[in-house]
Amino acid sequence: TLIRKNMKEYDFVGRADRMERTVAINGFGKVSGKNDIAVTTMGFSNTDKDVAKAQVDNKKVMDQIYMDLKAMGIEEKDLQGSYNIYPDYNYTEGRGQELRGYRVSNSLTVKIRDLSKVSGVLSLAGKHGATEVGGLSFTIDEPENLKTQARAKALSDAQAKAASLAQKLGVRLGSIVSYNEYEG
Repeated sequence: TLIRKNMKEYDFVGRADRMERTVAINGFGKVSGKNDIAVTTMGFSNTDKDVAKAQVDNKKVMDQIYMDLKAMGIEEKDLQGSYNIYPDYNYTEGRGQELRGYRVSNSLTVKIRDLSKVSGVLSLAGKHGATEVGGLSFTIDEPENLKTQARAKALSDAQAKAASLAQKLGVRLGSIVSYNEYEG
């Protein structure tokens, strides 16, 4: 009997649940939020034959930008840096590849929480000679809070639809067989 029972259980291992006596319901939940932060990138790139001099010159510009950002009240947690050094070559047909020097590229991604400071932050690029300014984008700082609210609304919507449909069909609801989530 034990062998028969085990063989019968083995028959179902790895098989998907049969979808008989199931009803699929979609719930919809929508919430809106207001952009509460701005994000931009600014940096400085320079080339010199002497890599140490290129680093020093680059650091001077980026330190000034960094200090002004701190003076404006931008917190350390809202600054993310990127730093690269690589050889910079000049390609000519007659000479081929020729080393021009070493390019030092340093950039800061800045999260601006006080939107009234956006133009002041962007003006720092011109003030200190930043050679690279990335696009300004407005976004929501904590989108997970909104997603949680939308999910709760969608689940309530699905439960209400399922209860209404079960009553009209004269059936009782069982447990949830599967759950999928799509966000848009």
